Amino acid sequence: YRDKKGDWREIDNRLKPTAKDGPALETTSGPLRTRLALRADANPLVTIQDGRKHMLRWRLEGAGGVSCTQGKPLPRSDDEDENRARADKSTSMVQYAGILPHTDLICEPRSDGLKEALVLNGPDAPAQYRFTLDINGLAWEETAGGLRLWDRANPGEDTFRLPAPYMTDGLGRLGEVRTTWET
Repeated sequence: YRDKKGDWREIDNRLKPTAKDGPALETTSGPLRTRLALRADANPLVTIQDGRKHMLRWRLEGAGGVSCTQGKPLPRSDDEDENRARADKSTSMVQYAGILPHTDLICEPRSDGLKEALVLNGPDAPAQYRFTLDINGLAWEETAGGLRLWDRANPGEDTFRLPAPYMTDGLGRLGEVRTTWET
């Protein structure tokens, strides 16, 4: 990516501790700064900021006060060698085990955003999840179940995109996820 001076820099999504704006972990360097709170009940839990200081923040409503743990990144394929080859500066992972009853949240910063996964640990997991987004004055519209956000000064240029959520079951089959967006 290019830094503020226009020089090429290496993307490093490894997470480092920070105390700025409360205790958290944040990505080391890249076009997006991703910040993950150390406790799941923090508000915000997640902050993503681009190089122009646009920010997107969110929290999971009802989240318990569990602490996060760092671990291996989410597997991207069934090939262990391929997954191991990707486990370098481009990947890092945080897990909030028990963020809600029978539910874990996994967050994996990537160079183009953040991959989140809610892991349901059995049939007693909640049937609905509600996230509160703080879009800091950005304009928004729903797009095929996802969300497109832009700076009103540059309406043709996306600032952030949240793809439509999806789910897979224990056998890897895709399933439907219904979303609603409200202000």
